[in-house]
Amino acid sequence: MNELKDIVDFVGGCPPFDALPAPLLERLCQAGEISYHPAGQVVLAHNAPNDELCLVRRGAVGIWTADGEFIEKRAEREAFGVPSLLTGRPAAFEVRADEDLLVYRFPDSVFRAVCAEAPAFDHFFSAAVIDRVHRAVDDRGAMAHARLKVSDLMSAPPVLVPADTSIQQAAQHMAERRISSLLVDFPDGSYGIVTDRDLRSRAVAPGLPISGPIGQITTRDPTAVRAGATVMDAMLQMTDTDIHHLPVNGDDGRPVGLLSASDLFRADNNQPVFCVRNIRRKTDFAGVARAAGRRRELFINLVRQDASSTQIGQLMSAITDATTRRCIDLAIAELGEPPLPWAWLAFGSQARREQTVRTDQDNGLILGAEPDAAQAEWFERFTTRVCDGLAQAGYVHCPGGIMAKTPDWRMPLDGWKRQFGKWIDTPEPKPLMYTSIFFDFRCIAGDQALGDA
Repeated sequence: MNELKDIVDFVGGCPPFDALPAPLLERLCQAGEISYHPAGQVVLAHNAPNDELCLVRRGAVGIWTADGEFIEKRAEREAFGVPSLLTGRPAAFEVRADEDLLVYRFPDSVFRAVCAEAPAFDHFFSAAVIDRVHRAVDDRGAMAHARLKVSDLMSAPPVLVPADTSIQQAAQHMAERRISSLLVDFPDGSYGIVTDRDLRSRAVAPGLPISGPIGQITTRDPTAVRAGATVMDAMLQMTDTDIHHLPVNGDDGRPVGLLSASDLFRADNNQPVFCVRNIRRKTDFAGVARAAGRRRELFINLVRQDASSTQIGQLMSAITDATTRRCIDLAIAELGEPPLPWAWLAFGSQARREQTVRTDQDNGLILGAEPDAAQAEWFERFTTRVCDGLAQAGYVHCPGGIMAKTPDWRMPLDGWKRQFGKWIDTPEPKPLMYTSIFFDFRCIAGDQALGDA
């Protein structure tokens, strides 16, 4: 009985088990078993059937895709295996012991019986939502991501706190509800958002008093999406703005829910927003190439989901943008800080956000001033490293040499202005060809003011 009491005490301290009536909690724990797994052992294999709810007692697990991409970590008091348990589908991911692991395992039959008697417990695991999502992303399903609505995936209602709530109280709200963000109401009727990252970087790191108001670290008027928008629209917003939490507004402009990258991940990790996130995490050019190499698979997936040509072009271009920026970051890490202000330009289809799977590079570099010999050498090495990195990732070198590594397309702002002026004043075949490429451009990285000028 002492052993059962130990299990009940531990499990009863984990959300949402802590909300269960004592008889139901004890019934669940009596049916549970404990298993040990050494670090590195596969606990739940990809595509394997699963009929247990698993709760980490000690240690941690890592969750991985079938092609070896890390998703997230689950530590002590956190559950895993929920989607496959609730839907009856094979496990979509591999769960592996990140360190020596003790796991409580609760059988499906008892878990479902407890859910039936405790609606709040059942709601926590969102069985109906997860099942609907899996039907939506199944190739045989009637609804694809292009038609799936934000309202089908969002968490609702959102957790809202007044702006004068203390930072500590806000953090407690997030911990108790196991959420990574919450919305903040201001007296003027507007609202903002705070994420766990904000708590770390804007409150803990600078040493703000935890008794201070949460409003002081809140992002006001955040990027939001309408409840009736498609999930594809939400993906575009997350991908373009590099954010992982989107408030969902109703017709009156007030928040009715919250959509996170995790919500999209539960729907289907085979999406551009996660490809972009993986690219940004890579620490070498080979890793970037592997992550960006998934775009063919993603392109096919988008076509199967009936995404429009505009949506596909925007998402493929977002992957190219992310690959370019990561190559730039890695090149600077190798070579040191740039000796002059600069701006990296994308031309043609990337600039117009009209890319498909196979495309070459069209890019250039604006320098903030005329470089001396040492500065010119640095930018030559920099642009060569970035363009070669893009080629390694499958964006082949431009056959016509329209790349920043080519001296003709790496020059100060005045040189670019003179060049554009010549093309405008000389309506001959070659200048006209150049205008079809260069007149569509976007600043991808660096000093945006140089691109604007």
